[in-house]
Amino acid sequence: MRAGSLFIIGVMLFVAACSVSLGGELLEERTESFTLQQSARLSIQNVNGNVRIEPWDGSEVEVTLSIFGNTAQGIPEGFSVEVSSTPSSLEYRVRYPGGISNMSAAFLVRVPRELPLRTDVEITNGNISVLGPHTVNLETANGNISVEGAAGGAGAETTNGNITATFTGVTEGMALATVNGNIHAILPGETGFTAETVNGRVSSTGFSVESSSRTGVTVSGPGGAKLGTVNGNVTVEGF
Repeated sequence: MRAGSLFIIGVMLFVAACSVSLGGELLEERTESFTLQQSARLSIQNVNGNVRIEPWDGSEVEVTLSIFGNTAQGIPEGFSVEVSSTPSSLEYRVRYPGGISNMSAAFLVRVPRELPLRTDVEITNGNISVLGPHTVNLETANGNISVEGAAGGAGAETTNGNITATFTGVTEGMALATVNGNIHAILPGETGFTAETVNGRVSSTGFSVESSSRTGVTVSGPGGAKLGTVNGNVTVEGF
């Protein structure tokens, strides 16, 4: 964890709206607000649970955390959520005790509309959705990834899931990758990229294509983005 206020979230109940669980019953919910500067880093590391980052009209970043599990068992000893906050960084890390598989922690993050952040999300089981002018570095193993209006970043990766993404800008070397799933990306028309699949089809519109086949497309231009899947289709649209 980076320097900042570090504390463990205890077993407390707060009433607020939050995202959909992966199953189980609501055990705990809390909402906290943070003041972050432009291009601050938002980091979430978790095993089970969906993450949604969306714009809102508030002046602060608002994070609602919902913990789901078995009400008869409650929240087990050893489960914790670590939070580290400074004006330039907000980090969440969820820790699970060994042998616990029936719990999840869902995040709903509301960000002021004109506040771009560097969003780093790493989870194992769950969907990731990011809306807004952020740079993104997103990873899940089992889940879908949705990006809308992002400014670039390292990109998005999943193993079992689809990727749907709209970018207003592309960072050099950005990658969108899945193994079992489709990719549908909307990129600036001047973007250069390669798109490939093994078992599926690649199609593109709105670009000056350098080379193409059923399973691969290459487009010259700045950015050098890479889009790829093994079992699925890749569709790229330019604007």
